[in-house]
Amino acid sequence: ETQSQYFNPITTWKQISLWSKILGIKSDKTIDSYNFWHLEQQNIIDDNQTISSTLGQAESINVDILNGDDVVDIILSYDNTIQMIHILKSCSVQNLLNNPKYLNQLNLKISPRDCCLVRILDESKKQTLNSLDMENPISNYVSDSKKLIHFQICILIHIIQYDHQNELSISISHRNITVKQLLEMSKIKDVHTYLASYKTEMILSENTNLFMINDMKFILVKQHQTCLISINPLDPGDAHMRPGILRTEYL
Repeated sequence: ETQSQYFNPITTWKQISLWSKILGIKSDKTIDSYNFWHLEQQNIIDDNQTISSTLGQAESINVDILNGDDVVDIILSYDNTIQMIHILKSCSVQNLLNNPKYLNQLNLKISPRDCCLVRILDESKKQTLNSLDMENPISNYVSDSKKLIHFQICILIHIIQYDHQNELSISISHRNITVKQLLEMSKIKDVHTYLASYKTEMILSENTNLFMINDMKFILVKQHQTCLISINPLDPGDAHMRPGILRTEYL
């Protein structure tokens, strides 16, 4: 039997859950509370959120009512920020990267296309998820133990070798690393190897911090593949036009 009820806009979803339980919308009377799944945003609505704040600028939204067996708590982290996420078990893992709400909670200001997910099994064991793994439902990773599933968002760095255009991908858990450290992670043995920006083709100093640049893609070059360019800027206000020399290495 369908039940209908008008609610005040400031009614919380916790109060609606209580109303649902009292009226017996679900046949299982042992359920203490319900969860509400926002179909458009693909996330569980916070219990303390009001109807009006959930609607926002929309005139209406579609919401599914769930019991506790349908959802699971997981850990989602980026850098030093950790969030507990209450999520539908049948959701694909990809949803964690596609959902703006989760990314905002982690203060992630990088496109999801430049990220990957790593499953943290323990302190020393990690599993980088591939494209097929990302299509799996969250339930595939739920174990019988009480240990929460932990997914870590990592930044995906692409390094193209200039010689033969082979591409190397490296996942890093934060951007506070230098070009030198990135080269060490690539396990390239040649000491006469440099990284250049893919956009500008300018050679980057080994002390350059990735936090200070927006590049996610680099070119790996050797010393003989670079050239030094000197730029002599002239000050038009200087009658003697004394040049100052700026030297930068490029491909």
